Amino acid sequence: MKLKEVCERTGITKRNIHYYVKEGLLVPRKELGNGYYEFSEEDCDRLLMIRSLRNAGFSILQIRSVLKKPSTSGYYINLRLKELKSEIEHANATITALSYIQERLPLHIRYQKLEELVREAGIPSYNLKETVAQDFEPYDNDLINRFLWESFLPDAPMTDYQEYLWSKVIRFSNGNCSRDYQLLSQSLHRFSPEQIDQVFAGNREIHNEVIFMSPDHYEDYAHKMIANIQKFLNSPRLLLSWKSKYLSFTAPQARLYDSEIAKTMEELSPSFKAYRTNIHETCKIAYDWIESDNGRSLREQMKQELGAMFDIDNCSHGELQAMAMQVV
Repeated sequence: MKLKEVCERTGITKRNIHYYVKEGLLVPRKELGNGYYEFSEEDCDRLLMIRSLRNAGFSILQIRSVLKKPSTSGYYINLRLKELKSEIEHANATITALSYIQERLPLHIRYQKLEELVREAGIPSYNLKETVAQDFEPYDNDLINRFLWESFLPDAPMTDYQEYLWSKVIRFSNGNCSRDYQLLSQSLHRFSPEQIDQVFAGNREIHNEVIFMSPDHYEDYAHKMIANIQKFLNSPRLLLSWKSKYLSFTAPQARLYDSEIAKTMEELSPSFKAYRTNIHETCKIAYDWIESDNGRSLREQMKQELGAMFDIDNCSHGELQAMAMQVV
């Protein structure tokens, strides 16, 4: 269908449709002869989806991410809910402060009196991004569970027993692991849309590589990890990035992949069981090399460069893999 018909059917202006096409949210077919766009039913449905998300306050960058990687939608919905709640709370506090001023304004207003009332009213300051990051809600656990485990969950509908195991994961995340969940939530809410795309896509790519690894590839993968760690330790940029995220992102994620909740996930997901087994086996090979005479210089460099941001004697295998993946 032509652009005019699409506008009539969707209620979206030509200007906005051209903008969405320019931003890559929509890729309609072009007629060879005249270069006019030819829209399909799927294009119309996609436009309605875009309009709905725009009405909900999603940015173009966020919508692009959701359309390209639907797995990020839970993150952005969670983020928008927190933003709206924070905006409502700030608006209510601001209304209270302004009402205080309005009720006390004299008939003849002088600057000094106005300054006094503004000071007394206490109009609240506002940093939306920081407020959202610090405000941990129960539904943040759902976001982190999706982030941690989604790439391991079966594509087919869960059995009753798998549903039971998943409910155990949810209950566990509400209790024993709450601190690590809070740290991950705060980190994710400070990430840009580009970083979120990289994290979600990177998780699935790395997980799949490890899941389908056979034992005869353990040695090669371990040596690849060691080579990557050497490159990582010689990169000031990567070292700075690691140190900025270690306590709030890398370490909590590694702890959760090596916790009681992970044992339940192993029972629920054969993919996660394969991932965890392969990571432990390959990292054991890497650790043994680092502890050997051949790896002594690398071990010393790790201690010197990372200090408290990596405890090689007590860290989980997930941290070693995360370090190796910094250069991928």
